[in-house]
Amino acid sequence: MLVAVFVALLLLLAGAGAGSERAAASVRTSATDHARPELLKTIPIGGSPWSEARSVMSIPPARLGSLANGDVVGATGEAEITICLKPDPLHPGGGQPCVGDIYSYNPELKAKLVLAPSSSASNGSNTKDISRTVSLTCRQDHPVRNHHCVVSVPWKKFKISDTSSLPCDPAKCFINMLVSASNSNARSGEKVVVGSSDDNKRIHQSLGKVSAVRYRGSSKPKRWRGGRVTSKIPVVAKESKVKRTVAYSARIAKLKSGDQLVVDANVRTAIKGLPYNVFQRTEVVLAKSRHSIKPFGKLSESTARISASNGFNCTQGRSGHSNVCTIRKGGILSVKRNAKGPFYVNVVVGQSAIGTSTQYKRWRSGQKSKVPRRGGWVKVERYKGTGSCKTCSTGNVSFSGSNQPSSDRPAKLVRQLAGFGITEGTYNCLTRTQPTEYICKWTAEGRVGSSPRYECNSKAWYRKKAGNFDLNVCKEQLGAQLWNQLVNADIPVLPNYTGACKEMQNGNFVCKWYGEGVLGNLEGRFCKGVGVYDPKAHRWNVDRCKNPNA
Repeated sequence: MLVAVFVALLLLLAGAGAGSERAAASVRTSATDHARPELLKTIPIGGSPWSEARSVMSIPPARLGSLANGDVVGATGEAEITICLKPDPLHPGGGQPCVGDIYSYNPELKAKLVLAPSSSASNGSNTKDISRTVSLTCRQDHPVRNHHCVVSVPWKKFKISDTSSLPCDPAKCFINMLVSASNSNARSGEKVVVGSSDDNKRIHQSLGKVSAVRYRGSSKPKRWRGGRVTSKIPVVAKESKVKRTVAYSARIAKLKSGDQLVVDANVRTAIKGLPYNVFQRTEVVLAKSRHSIKPFGKLSESTARISASNGFNCTQGRSGHSNVCTIRKGGILSVKRNAKGPFYVNVVVGQSAIGTSTQYKRWRSGQKSKVPRRGGWVKVERYKGTGSCKTCSTGNVSFSGSNQPSSDRPAKLVRQLAGFGITEGTYNCLTRTQPTEYICKWTAEGRVGSSPRYECNSKAWYRKKAGNFDLNVCKEQLGAQLWNQLVNADIPVLPNYTGACKEMQNGNFVCKWYGEGVLGNLEGRFCKGVGVYDPKAHRWNVDRCKNPNA
């Protein structure tokens, strides 16, 4: 009799334990900041794989949450990596200045996601792999130059059987994305860029993201799968503004507060038949319609940009990204309020012509790449749970003449930018707690009159006492303004360079410029001058052309 009672008591306790486990079932999503997730700007190239690996992005414990036996952790990550372009006579203008020492080989890139005790941990002895390793060779030789590559680690789930085997305290674990660049010919001083770099060796970031989900207990998701929306993607001319198009879309009927969306996409575009290579930029967004490229951010706790927006050079021949251009995209989105649908998770793609001067000059208006009928998709899983990205960046907000910010500090930022002739672009502001500061990233692009196209990607810090922003002024835009004024002034030669802009104590900017060309018996660089910019009057004072040899 006592044995029977004891057995019944054990069964009762077991049932209560199972019930409590079911009650404790939860899903927690987390991600890196959308504003600038990258932890460093460059990675040294090692002589062998993983010899110079670095943690390029990290999700901290405060967002990941504490881990316990039986938890399942899923993660995905992607990062844009830019390699050197050694000058090549077959590609005029293609010798973009290298960050670090020049090299001519093709680095092999590897990436994976790990659990780690700190955001910088990258050594195999103090990390635990939670994904497979992704590898690709980013090439710089003709005619298959990648230059920009994206290493993308697809979603992978890892079950924690014993927290004592973790390389970190279960309440203090980071998820790090490790990236390695290597080649047996590598020497000291040779690097790859985490992000992209321009002709002035400026490094541009906010081109990567790591997302994670912690599953605890049993939780069955609602699933959707979407396919292609269009069979063709427009290809624009080199250095033109891309025409972004929705390539794949998944329809979601409705969303509720606490919904956590986990998104996985396989994106494929075919460039066979085009007489050039293409640069492709891709991102995944939550949108209000099937063909919309604009993120619908009113429902999300952080940003409606589910994945990073980044790009790579897709080539006709074999390379790290060759035809068919394929890339995995993924991410999470946390819903903050109930809303009737439908809503759409859209994969947005834009492409422009690149290659040798002979190749991309064969671009013609109306040319398009193809979206293959098979192989591409976007999948969405919806869970009830908790998002930890309430402190993450809110994503980019556009501004223009008719679309001005309503909140006080962004409005001040836009007014200050107008003093430099920047009247449309995007801003992305957030309050950091360590150290306490209000910081905004802003972007702008376009032309000033007949100037070359410029692209700005800069920062501003709010000064509470002064009531305005400290700006990192975009010298490319200043240079475009100066260039336009010079070509419309009585200058006997077109300026080929404007730069070396320096802020003076009175708030004005002084920019040096020079001109090159042929004038009489003179040929080459023979004309130089200085322009002084007054942001209050929004006016350039430009001196006359002087002969540097005089």
